[in-house]
Amino acid sequence: MFEKSLTFSRARILRIFAFTALFFVTINIAVSLALPSFVDLKRASEQLLSDNVCNFALEDFADINRMITNDKQKKIILLGDSVFFGIGVENESESVSGYLHEMFPDYSVYNLSSCGSKPLDYYFWINRFKEEDVIFVVQYNYKWFAIDNGSLEERVSQKKILTEFDEYMDEEIQKWLGNAVTIGDKASHFLTKNIPVAANRTKLFAAILDEKSKEDFVGHVFFGKPEAQNMAYKQQYWKDKEEMKSYNCKIYYPAQLWDAERNFNFAMYIKTLEFIQGEGLNVVVLMPPYNGTLLKKCMNAGFEENISRFAGKAQEKGIKSVSFAGLVDEKYFLDDMHLNAEGNKQFADLINKEIKQ
Repeated sequence: MFEKSLTFSRARILRIFAFTALFFVTINIAVSLALPSFVDLKRASEQLLSDNVCNFALEDFADINRMITNDKQKKIILLGDSVFFGIGVENESESVSGYLHEMFPDYSVYNLSSCGSKPLDYYFWINRFKEEDVIFVVQYNYKWFAIDNGSLEERVSQKKILTEFDEYMDEEIQKWLGNAVTIGDKASHFLTKNIPVAANRTKLFAAILDEKSKEDFVGHVFFGKPEAQNMAYKQQYWKDKEEMKSYNCKIYYPAQLWDAERNFNFAMYIKTLEFIQGEGLNVVVLMPPYNGTLLKKCMNAGFEENISRFAGKAQEKGIKSVSFAGLVDEKYFLDDMHLNAEGNKQFADLINKEIKQ
């Protein structure tokens, strides 16, 4: 009797599981077909998809791919980290991409920057959209060349990018990364990508929210700047300003030279330059402005030599590479790294000049 009861319970559990899965998939397919999506609505040209302040969620990639692939206009795609993303400014219009949208009305401006993004990410994005009618503007960050790639186990966003762009990982990159992406990561990625729920989260919101709530949702989820004016939010990565200045003297404005032979990020920078050259792509490569007041306090003479080396590598490949001439005043910074609205405007003006040349 006991065995019969156990068998019945297992069979019942399997039926419940199958019914739940079928119901789940059916509902998602119905939502996908029947409801509009925020992705399909006309929003601002700066289209950054994010549900983690300024990192990509796995489900965002399909939306990004669809928008850019279906967009028949000429495009400017920005690739960078939190500096290019525009963390801390009040709204999209005060970010670099917002200003570029005004400067280039005949272009769609896509900001695919995310916090902590690194040279490997840029290489993948350029691979993905190399066939499109695109001007790439790629912002590198000094500190990624002064440190190693960090722990991929701790960088969830990086692992999502690795699994999404697995097709572009050659043997050289695989060797550099080791076992950073596990079979479990790939399996999870496959399931999430192929079950409709990922693409339908915004459609469900669209069905139940009023217009004001939809506007807030787009601002929070798609533009990823919900705490723009909140000092407590900014201070989560600037715990102590003086302590961070000391830290940045060593990391953000390093005295040591970048080592292309041993540093993964610098190696990926060179690999990306070679790829751009080989494909004949239209790319502007640049460094962000640097805080002149802080750099003078750091007294790191090697920093200027690093900038020259950075630009020199691009020049060798015949690629435009620019950085701000001289030191940028501290008044253009929100903190020791990120620019305020006025600083972003200057940055956009520089990019505008380079593109039009």
